[in-house]
Amino acid sequence: MSNRTNDEKLRILRERLEQIKEKENNSSSKLNLENEKVDKEHHLNSEYITEDKKPVLSSWIFKFILIFSIAFVCLYAYNKFNKYSLNTELKEVKKSKVKNSTNYNLNLKGKNIAIIATFDDKESAKAMANNLEIKGFKSNYFYLPDRSNSTKQVYQVFVGPYENEEETNQWVQNIDLDIAIVDINSGIISKTIKSKTTIQKERVAKENAEKERLAKENEEKERVAKENEEKERLAKENEEKERVAKE
Repeated sequence: MSNRTNDEKLRILRERLEQIKEKENNSSSKLNLENEKVDKEHHLNSEYITEDKKPVLSSWIFKFILIFSIAFVCLYAYNKFNKYSLNTELKEVKKSKVKNSTNYNLNLKGKNIAIIATFDDKESAKAMANNLEIKGFKSNYFYLPDRSNSTKQVYQVFVGPYENEEETNQWVQNIDLDIAIVDINSGIISKTIKSKTTIQKERVAKENAEKERLAKENEEKERVAKENEEKERLAKENEEKERVAKE
């Protein structure tokens, strides 16, 4: 009886040990499954975050490159436009200078002549040249389109030619007219001299303009002073009225 009881106890103990062991194995399996599940979720979240960040970063890079490209194109176009405008303006200025400049073609011996007058008719030019010759000047006249690139149909009276500019200056000092000294070799005007009358007129005009400016300034000062006086008078009157009203 005793042996049976012991055997039975051992059997029961073994069964319980096996049950405990089985429970432990089941718990370990469940724990492993839970860990695997957690790892998978973590992995999926990491992939989702990575995939979510990549498009945002790529989008910003694309936007930056696009903005930089647009700015570069705009700057390039702006510089091109300014350069084109500047070149166009320079060409226009050059054309204007060429158009307005007179190049003379003079078949004369010497260095300079001094053009002293311009007439619409030949007789007036001839009369002035004769008058200057009587006074001791070397003088003559020519039809401008025949001796220059100008198409203006006028006659110009000149004195000379002279061997150098110094000699030319000495002679033209005795002529009270606006003078253009022309270099015979180059055919261009090398110097212009204003007559005493022109200088006097310009000086008077400048003085008159200055007087007008000062007169306007004085008028403005007087107007402002009168306005200030009127404001002060009205302010005093208002103060007096307020004082009387209070009394």
